[in-house]
Amino acid sequence: MSSNSDILLNAILQCLPDVVVFSLDTHYQYIAFNAKHKEVMNQIWGKEIELGMNMLDVISNRADRFKAKQCFDRALNKESFILFEEYGDEKIQRLFWEDAWAPLISESGEVVGLTCVVKNITERKVAEDVLEKSEQRFNNLFEQAPLGYQSLDENGFFLDVNEVWLTNLGYLRNEVIGHWFGDFLVSEDIDLFRQQFSEFLTQEKSHVELKMRHKSGSVHIFSFESKVGHKTDGSFDRTHCIMQDITQRKIEEETIRENEERLSVIFEQAAVGMSYGPAYEGYAQINQKYCDIIGYSKDEMKYLSFEQITYPEDLIKDKAYFDQLLAEEIDTFSLEKRYIKKDGSLVWANLTVSLIKRNIDKKPYVLAILEDISERKKSEEEMLYLNFHDHLTGLYNRRFYEEELKRVDTQRNLPITLIMIDMNGLKLINDAFGHEAGDTNLKKIASVLKRVCREGEIIARIGGDEFVILLPKSNGNIAEEIIHRINEALSKETIENVALSISAGFSTKEEGSQTMKDVFRRAEDAMYRQKLTDSSSIMSKTIDIIMRSLYEKNNREMLHSMRVSEICEEIALKIGMAKSEIQKVRVAGLMHDIGKIGVSDNILNKIDKLTPEEMFEVRQHSEVGYRILSSVNEFSELSEFVLAHHERWDSKGYPKGLGGEGIPLQSRIIAIADAFDAMTSDRTYRRKLSFDEAIKDIGDNAGKQFDPQIAQLFIQKVANKFKDR
Repeated sequence: MSSNSDILLNAILQCLPDVVVFSLDTHYQYIAFNAKHKEVMNQIWGKEIELGMNMLDVISNRADRFKAKQCFDRALNKESFILFEEYGDEKIQRLFWEDAWAPLISESGEVVGLTCVVKNITERKVAEDVLEKSEQRFNNLFEQAPLGYQSLDENGFFLDVNEVWLTNLGYLRNEVIGHWFGDFLVSEDIDLFRQQFSEFLTQEKSHVELKMRHKSGSVHIFSFESKVGHKTDGSFDRTHCIMQDITQRKIEEETIRENEERLSVIFEQAAVGMSYGPAYEGYAQINQKYCDIIGYSKDEMKYLSFEQITYPEDLIKDKAYFDQLLAEEIDTFSLEKRYIKKDGSLVWANLTVSLIKRNIDKKPYVLAILEDISERKKSEEEMLYLNFHDHLTGLYNRRFYEEELKRVDTQRNLPITLIMIDMNGLKLINDAFGHEAGDTNLKKIASVLKRVCREGEIIARIGGDEFVILLPKSNGNIAEEIIHRINEALSKETIENVALSISAGFSTKEEGSQTMKDVFRRAEDAMYRQKLTDSSSIMSKTIDIIMRSLYEKNNREMLHSMRVSEICEEIALKIGMAKSEIQKVRVAGLMHDIGKIGVSDNILNKIDKLTPEEMFEVRQHSEVGYRILSSVNEFSELSEFVLAHHERWDSKGYPKGLGGEGIPLQSRIIAIADAFDAMTSDRTYRRKLSFDEAIKDIGDNAGKQFDPQIAQLFIQKVANKFKDR
């Protein structure tokens, strides 16, 4: 009873993955598994399994391991069950599978382990086998089954039956003869019999199917072919009826009907696109998912060929496979290709096509399964981009540069010039204005590099602030011109009022005997030579800009720093420090709060008491100031003074907890000058103290917060000079 639907079901089942089988003992250790299970476990978890391994140790995902253990324990508790699960990760295709779990029980009834069979539920191979077997049984029954015979009188009472009839229903002859036929029918068919029998006596021929009760109580369905027998005078004699047990056939027909309905549901509701039909007649049968992927309706697809909707660059490979399929050189093929949707856009899909051999009309039929892989392709492209591009600037990364260097380093590309570029002051910018400002600098430099370089010139970011430009078939003159254009473009760019600048050097490979490693080293040396020449001047200018930026965002800080600088100079003068040292402490006093450039304006101007978190941010300013100043050679000594200006004589200060003469002298001077000016100036969070109150506070904290000798010197010889300011 083979049909097109049967053939289609078989083809779908044949196109889907194999069955996975494994068995575990009561400790979850492998005692058996098939090759497919080993392959799948390696794909999902990246591990080679072996007999004796604990399967829970192989499953690295905590949620999957917990779910697996639940299944193991159910089976070990003598429970057989079936689950529908989703397996796999981004490395393999995700599919829905059917898991059949069962305990392994010894002859003594003891549970010794469990077994699991995993199969793809869309295959329905079992349904296919059952259908084939049931159809074969039906054919055997139809061709070889013996027939029963019965005869009834004109009222429907039994006159005779044969042995086959008795065998079919399990009765003895004397239990049948003389009884009414309706007594052997199921109740719902009795009225049908009365109607059919009355018509039969008139028409004298009949075909009817009725359900009869076996003596055991079971119900059988019989087909009756009947005619009326006459006496020699032409009057009614009896009925003659051949009966055939068609119960099995009815079951088979119901199975076929259910399978066809199931197939229709699978076909229409499958998560992948499906099409089926004659090889040369387009899309004869197609599901909605296929149409959704391609963007056409079912009616529109009937008039299209795969050539019309395939992206031209993918058509040659597709046609070559299809021709091989129709020539029966291959049974199936799979490829990734692009389709042209109705709206003109492209969609990536994985296509699997199988040849179906039919005995009915001998035409070649094809089954196509289509899966939309656009998202996967997009992810692959993004991953490829990330593998070879710097995430911040969008330039190529070091990995790509090193791979491209191998490709470019050939005789035909000589001369090859390499430009090394280093951004000046990245650390200083990060410390002063935050890493976001530093990142903005890097992105602006990258944008300039892309703008001024020619097509085919390879630009890569190979370190935090280092860039390289690879120039095939280019000499030093071209490199000098590119560096000039870069510097000219950067001179027009600023971040936080700081001009962008780079140091650059280049070297050229002119002969094949030279190595690119040496070229890189020479370019790097040239870059560092320029950096040494320009760096000090650039950094000093940057420090000036940072100070101006601090003063611009908070005028009070500018006035405070200037007063602290004057007080420091006066204290140093009274101590008797050398003129050069007095200058250092004066400048250090001016810059002691440079680290506040990184503190939020909201905190600096806050009226209410600072929270612990805000206080922590403010206390960072001495360290930030240290990092800013230490990056410039001419301020490196001053950076130590700024770092320690909040240390205390009693070691309770910050950031290092230094004490006594372990604190630099200049820092101890700044501490007193800073405190005095802060106390005698209005702040957003308090009123200023009087001169006498401030002097008393410094005296009270001499030997605690302040150096006692400097504190007394300040009170006796310096403070009065600033009494009315």
